[in-house]
Amino acid sequence: MLNLSKQRPPEVLVFGRLFCDVVFTGLERMPTPGTEIFGSGLQLNAGGGASITSAYLTALGRSAMPVAKLGNDVFSGEVIRSLDNANVPLDGLIHVECSAPQLTIAMPLNGDRAFVTNLSGLDFIEDRREILNVSAARHLHICEISTLHAMPDLPDFAHEAGMTVSLDCQWDETIMQDANTLASIEKVDVFLPNVDELCALGDHEGDYEMAFSRWANKIDLLVVKRGSYGAEAIQNNRRVRKTVKSAQVIDATGAGDAFNAGFLDAWLRGEPIENCLDLGNLCGMTAVGHIGGLGGLDELSRVAGENVA
Repeated sequence: MLNLSKQRPPEVLVFGRLFCDVVFTGLERMPTPGTEIFGSGLQLNAGGGASITSAYLTALGRSAMPVAKLGNDVFSGEVIRSLDNANVPLDGLIHVECSAPQLTIAMPLNGDRAFVTNLSGLDFIEDRREILNVSAARHLHICEISTLHAMPDLPDFAHEAGMTVSLDCQWDETIMQDANTLASIEKVDVFLPNVDELCALGDHEGDYEMAFSRWANKIDLLVVKRGSYGAEAIQNNRRVRKTVKSAQVIDATGAGDAFNAGFLDAWLRGEPIENCLDLGNLCGMTAVGHIGGLGGLDELSRVAGENVA
């Protein structure tokens, strides 16, 4: 059980997995079987939606705390160091014995990236109901549908505690077709998938408009991330699309999670959806200009101040 009595209560709880991202840079191509490639740089950073969304919300001035299990290995120590450097509160970390680290190998190349990830089964929080009830937070963000799949009661418990709920997606082909998980998605207030994820949920045969219409009728606020084309949202049958300025993409790792933080920060302030999309896009653009999911934090406050009223 968490002890939050000695700190300012977080406004946002962020449930999801924490990873240590090992980011190889300077690649000329992706690896293929039977060959070896070489990078010119290597970075270790806190990764995963819980890290990046919490850090970007914190940089925007909103108190956000990740709630997640973390091992005691050297890579978990790097996660703690990165989060602490980003001024993210660490009280929500639940330390456990773990046989293997939650580790992601990230390989950015030509504006895109590929990942290899080791999962350690740390997505189940036993005391989740009590944590939500005592936190005094106003919002719960769930970083991936695997976390929702492991704890389908999270939206119910959060609403019971008087919190609004948002959910990002992720790419997990099995879970994306699971009927119970699909039903649990319908319980959230804000759903933030990207285009490919939205089309893969259920059986839409890759038809974006069909998928968009289906989920728009199931979710109060549907927000779809469209990469270099910006983002769009629909609420109460009002559909809004906002584009982004062209940006140099150095590493797209964490851009979606950064977008989530910007959108939610503006949404929690009661801003119009257009403003929420603008701030989300701005955070995503900031993220892609730096290596690693937390690379754009130093620049964010200056850029946000110049571009968002």
